[in-house]
Amino acid sequence: MNSEDMNAAVIFTRDTEGHFTLELSSATAVADRMGRHTFLAFARCFAGADRLLALQHLYRLNEDTVPVSSVAHWRNWKLVVVSTVGLAHELGKALQGLARTGIPKTLTSETWDPLDAIRKKWKTHPVLSKFRNQVAFHLGDADVYESGLQIAGSSTVVFSDGDKVDDAQGAVAFPFAWDLVLDGMQLNDVTQVNEALGDVVRDTFNLPRLLVNAFGEAFRRAGVREVVRKVEALPPPTGSSRRDHP
Repeated sequence: MNSEDMNAAVIFTRDTEGHFTLELSSATAVADRMGRHTFLAFARCFAGADRLLALQHLYRLNEDTVPVSSVAHWRNWKLVVVSTVGLAHELGKALQGLARTGIPKTLTSETWDPLDAIRKKWKTHPVLSKFRNQVAFHLGDADVYESGLQIAGSSTVVFSDGDKVDDAQGAVAFPFAWDLVLDGMQLNDVTQVNEALGDVVRDTFNLPRLLVNAFGEAFRRAGVREVVRKVEALPPPTGSSRRDHP
């Protein structure tokens, strides 16, 4: 084992307040031990998991702090839900990339099978790509809006509403724009959407934990050392993985 192999370690540190960090002593050394292709495929999945956790947090903040009867609540709710669904489509592709590295052959079925079930479901889901392409990360195609307008026809619609006319916090929404694109996609029925996406949303809550389990088993099987430490207090987070970040 060369010196670079000896540098490959995962260091788990917890302080007295319960905060923790999981550090890679040498990113390249750990990547090389696990196989660069596998390590980077995991990194792509974790990039999605990080965004997923942020969206889940924003969902809870909206539920806990914004009155459910407000315009802001429903505007925020729609954005978080469609963003989560669009992200699930991207994570389905990332999980497919992870599967192609051959990592499933090195993991136990208890670890890989739950992830693989999500991969299969999201990779072929008939609705995820529509949400991703039309409302989650893009503003939708003109012909989709045209289809939505045909459905609206001559009916009276709410173009805009708000909690207060002079609200400086932006508690204003434009529901007609949402309805045009969702009607144009034929996905504006709440029952239909819940049936199509309910299991996807439930899976998103399990995915980060399943990824952590798979990564942990993968680096252990690759021979990466584990170090556990306890300290009085960890430094505050900076938003960067690098300790020299200002």
